[in-house]
Amino acid sequence: MPRLETELARTILARNLNVRKGESVVIESWTHGLPYVPAFVEEVRRLGAEPMVIYEDERAWWSAVSGGRAKSVGRMSRSERAALEAADVYVYFWGPEDRPRADALPDRVGTPAFDFNEGWYKIGRSHGLRGCRMSVAYATDPAAKVLGLDGARWRQKIATAGLADAKHMQAAGTKVAARLEAGSELRIRHKNGTDLSLGLAGYDARVETGLVDKAARARPYGFLTNSPAGTVLVALDEKVAEGVIVSNHPYIQPGFRAGTGRWEFSGGHLVSFSYDHDGKVAEERYRAAGPGKDRPAMFGVGLNPKGRGIPQYEEIESGMTLLGIGGNSFLGGKTDLAFQLYAMLRGADVDVDGVSIVRAGRVG
Repeated sequence: MPRLETELARTILARNLNVRKGESVVIESWTHGLPYVPAFVEEVRRLGAEPMVIYEDERAWWSAVSGGRAKSVGRMSRSERAALEAADVYVYFWGPEDRPRADALPDRVGTPAFDFNEGWYKIGRSHGLRGCRMSVAYATDPAAKVLGLDGARWRQKIATAGLADAKHMQAAGTKVAARLEAGSELRIRHKNGTDLSLGLAGYDARVETGLVDKAARARPYGFLTNSPAGTVLVALDEKVAEGVIVSNHPYIQPGFRAGTGRWEFSGGHLVSFSYDHDGKVAEERYRAAGPGKDRPAMFGVGLNPKGRGIPQYEEIESGMTLLGIGGNSFLGGKTDLAFQLYAMLRGADVDVDGVSIVRAGRVG
């Protein structure tokens, strides 16, 4: 049986990105992502395409940043620019490895260190690039330590979820998206006491399954997909919400985790909320957020049958329902706010205008 790295490379390159003979494939990796790179290079060659590896050394990068030379790592070299302009496909293994340290960098250091980012995307868009960000390299040991997780087990679960059939998820997600776009009322129910009615306002639903299709390319950063993936997301009518949702699945976001709890809505506003555990930071962030924080923002359904219970990727689990409050402009909604807070529910019934889209946690 092929190793997990080999299966992952074949899924991403041959199935999801549809790499063709003669294409140029650039694989970029930091030091900690190198164990995955050989399988991807081998798969590129098996497909008759041409691989190139760009390597970023963790130690050298931190030496520059801590030595006051952050601008030197935030510039794209002429050779890298040329490779990007010539590439057809790009696979990126996230870095740096020490993400907690990177996240803690002050703006005066962190901003110039990643200053190339917008320019990189502009070149990629203009040259018709398609690619994938590999989240298995985001789940680093330093990040796992902060979250109280086993890094190796976390990465294995992420890689395994990346093997899910993207085309099958896309077919299921497209049907759900059509209902969400055409409907006016969304109702979520569960035997735990959840009964919540929300409004749909005709916003376009976003289906993300690991494929770079026409809809993905229409988004500014959509030509790069993610692995693992598997969600349908839609912005909600920001003025409609009545009832209660009782979350039964905790989730982790960078900087904090939120436990299970109860949210009550009335007149389109969140009027009360409580957590059974791990709710202190979430409550602090909510109270500090600006206008719109109490409004319904977005709804999501997970599509990934291999994505059960993955920290920071809980929303991809097949049948998982996600309700967000706060900002939704990133999905085309009207609330332009950086703050979002989520409630997650496994095993729910979800109807759109009385027609089931999720039944007891099963999509369709």
